[in-house]
Amino acid sequence: MDENSSRLAPTLWRTFRVIANAKRLRCLRFVLKQPDSTVEQVARAVRIPEAKASQALRAIQSRGLVASHRQSRWLRHSPDPDPSVSAADAFLLAMKSALLDERIPEAKIVEAATAYTHPRRIEIVRALAFAGTAEPHALSVQLGISLPALRRHLGNLRRRGVVENANRRYSLSKAKNKLAHDLLLIVLM
Repeated sequence: MDENSSRLAPTLWRTFRVIANAKRLRCLRFVLKQPDSTVEQVARAVRIPEAKASQALRAIQSRGLVASHRQSRWLRHSPDPDPSVSAADAFLLAMKSALLDERIPEAKIVEAATAYTHPRRIEIVRALAFAGTAEPHALSVQLGISLPALRRHLGNLRRRGVVENANRRYSLSKAKNKLAHDLLLIVLM
């Protein structure tokens, strides 16, 4: 992969940002339930303007979670992971499991995804998975993140149930549900 294409390749934290949005999640849910959907069908079902539905579907497609194909004058969208996008299949499986389970509130899915919407948070989680536990100062030095920034990210991860703090040492929390577990596995791939 050349330098240009590596900059354009979907990154993990950006994929989390795309799915950490209620409107995009609703669009993805509809496509999961009704494969081969047109933008018009998605917009009507989700109750948003067609332009917004089109924009949401393009964002989801850019992450490799849906594929589109032209049929006559219609562009149809299906939940097909792009094999060239790292972790797209795992993301799609996790989203399918969560979005098709009517018991999981949309807000919980968004909250779980927002834990990983910054590259530094992913670095922190991976470092803690490797180390087991770590003090903030040691993590700061290891990852090259200032202590104030590290504390902000750790607080964000703690509020979302990803990490816990005991005796001034941080470690990964036990996943509280299947979605949290699936998202953590994606981050640790």
